[in-house]
Amino acid sequence: MLAAAACGFANAQTTAYTTPVGYITNTVAASGDTYLSPTLVQPLTFSGVSSGAPTLKTITFAGSVPTNLDGTSLIEITSGASEGWWSTIVSSTATTIVVSDNFPSGIGSAVNVAVRKHNTVKTYLGANAAGLTDYDGIATDYDEVQVLNPLDGSVKGFAYVTAANLGAAEGAWLDLSTSDVADGTVIEPGYSVKIKRAKSTSLSVVATGTVKTTKTQVDLYPNYNWVGTQIASGKTFDAMNFNTQLVSYDGVSPNYDELQIVNADQTTTAYAAADGGNGLTMYNLATGNEDGSTTVFNAGSGAILKRMGSAASTITIPGTSVSN
Repeated sequence: MLAAAACGFANAQTTAYTTPVGYITNTVAASGDTYLSPTLVQPLTFSGVSSGAPTLKTITFAGSVPTNLDGTSLIEITSGASEGWWSTIVSSTATTIVVSDNFPSGIGSAVNVAVRKHNTVKTYLGANAAGLTDYDGIATDYDEVQVLNPLDGSVKGFAYVTAANLGAAEGAWLDLSTSDVADGTVIEPGYSVKIKRAKSTSLSVVATGTVKTTKTQVDLYPNYNWVGTQIASGKTFDAMNFNTQLVSYDGVSPNYDELQIVNADQTTTAYAAADGGNGLTMYNLATGNEDGSTTVFNAGSGAILKRMGSAASTITIPGTSVSN
């Protein structure tokens, strides 16, 4: 049942309802780049408590596990010190799930987990519900959705092709480098996509899904990361724990994490964690203002996280607080 009060935001470009199931609306800027994240997640397909401690990449249950789980799904730990950890699923039986990464060590023998489908370009943008300019193979003023692979810095571009131009029963998101249908391209938890709008009008993207109330682990790599949020109510930078988890700026070393917000007018506002004497907070690097406790990272939005000189690591973003 969809019944809840609206949450307030710092600007009018974002609207969300923190119900277990809801929607978020964001604006795609005209003639430029917009970073957006799904925020809402797919519904649960399985949840349970393990019957023993995980062994490397395998976790065991008493039963009732769907036997058709594969790389389109993920498993996440939903409680304890490792809450937010997740991994893509490889396979499953009625009592076991095998994942891509080793489970955290020392997490005990009764691990609470949840399984759901990954968000993808198709689940997020649907059959081009936002009305992005489609790709017809001729015109060059189409809109492109880009997905970053932070491991190697490569970017893949996708565009929507209508059923008529695809010669199929329905339209699809096409990988522009291979011309393959790529509806199932995964958008990793805590990440965003870049939408490159060609035309001089803005658009609205409405994403639907399930509000995530548990933490989310986000992987960060050297150079560029396109981070997003899975907090459906929006949170300030400090409330998202950016101030305490990002590599901070000390005024001397060039090796710190810079959070870059690309505005609708295509200017960029840069922030970094620093300690001005009252503890770590996110500073606006242009103005020197302590904006971390007042500036909101809006639901459905995304940003560039530039990691300069530091190794890969993870940060953990809080879940959404849902009020009845």
